Amino acid sequence: MMKDIYLSGTGLITSLGQDNLAWKNLFKDEHKPDNRSYLLNNNIELEYPVFSIKEEELTYHKEKWFKEFGIQEHHIEKFLLEDKDFLLLLLVSLIGLRNANITSSDKTVGLVIAHENLGVNHLINGLIQKPNLLDPSSPLDSFQQYKNDFFRLQNFNFLYHLAKILKINGPTYTINNACASGLYALELGSNLIKTDQADIVLVVSSDYAHVTEYLWLNEKGFNATNDIIAPFDQHATGSVLGDGAGAIILESEDSLLQRNHSPLGRYITTAFQQDHWRISLPDVTAKSYSKAIKNALSRYGNNVDLIIPHGTGIPMWDKYEAREITSSFKDLNLQIPDLAAFKGFTGHTLGANSLIELILGMFSLIEDVIPPLFPQNFHPHQDILLPFTKKKTTKKMNSVLKTVAAYGGFNAATIIEKI
Repeated sequence: MMKDIYLSGTGLITSLGQDNLAWKNLFKDEHKPDNRSYLLNNNIELEYPVFSIKEEELTYHKEKWFKEFGIQEHHIEKFLLEDKDFLLLLLVSLIGLRNANITSSDKTVGLVIAHENLGVNHLINGLIQKPNLLDPSSPLDSFQQYKNDFFRLQNFNFLYHLAKILKINGPTYTINNACASGLYALELGSNLIKTDQADIVLVVSSDYAHVTEYLWLNEKGFNATNDIIAPFDQHATGSVLGDGAGAIILESEDSLLQRNHSPLGRYITTAFQQDHWRISLPDVTAKSYSKAIKNALSRYGNNVDLIIPHGTGIPMWDKYEAREITSSFKDLNLQIPDLAAFKGFTGHTLGANSLIELILGMFSLIEDVIPPLFPQNFHPHQDILLPFTKKKTTKKMNSVLKTVAAYGGFNAATIIEKI
């Protein structure tokens, strides 16, 4: 008999705030990125737009949650606290565990980190922000200068340290499937519980918008030219990065009953399809994305009440995504439900986006409210015929479908259900 897997808690930190505050701030009119400055070692300063988590907010969260859990800052290696990707992972994990009321160690708790670039940004900062320590005449001396940062690129470092701080006693993994990382991680966490390898699994992801991410998107022509991210809008010009982190606690029914804890929702399934054409472009003929969506819906056996697509604001990707969503529901003779797109509020948080947006979708289910599509004067592209919600809408809902068509051909579709 297949075991049911539940969401027993979530944690969320974005530019909108933490948890419920982030949800409430979705309904405010103004959502604009800040300019983030990045100083190179030649004193040239680069600026780029980010839906940012302010330094003072990170400091506040660190002080609050370290005190709450009795964590001594001097017991954590300095390089970890300097790496904002890791700090966000730690903070949102603490928030998620507290919201799930997990305080005892009598359960087997697993950990899955979903992240695109663990350790990379810390190395890059050392290479291009500090004096250059490379010596062309002595490769080994050059290696000695940077060996620790290169060693920390290996994912097990962050996995080890996060598990140590959180006292995780079960199986631990890292996942990197680009923007779909969080959905891949959820399915792995679910399977760990179904196979009795864990009672509880913490799935966590983060992204602190780094200058190299901006430069990479810019090289591809994917950055918004007007610093506005407007998914599916006829005036959309591209993406804008955002800071954020999300944590979802998966738990078995037996564990919930023993703890007498009420879950937020039920994890139904995640379906995947791998595309192979180009690492940064989909194969429009393969219909890989629609296959993932159809597989998830077929396993569920019902239609869903809400879709949260990827919605990057990149015109080509938005058109492709809309076509695939339309095709998948048509093939199953299902009506396309309402859509909500969140990147206009939070920015594109890359590897963290799918967890963050699924958590916001969970709030939608709990409140029976669909937020409006941003911007407020939304005008859907003439080639995109989907049932967008242009204003705050109250609607009785039971299930949500989160979909991602990611770089690398990682297509994923996850369904969760309200209890």
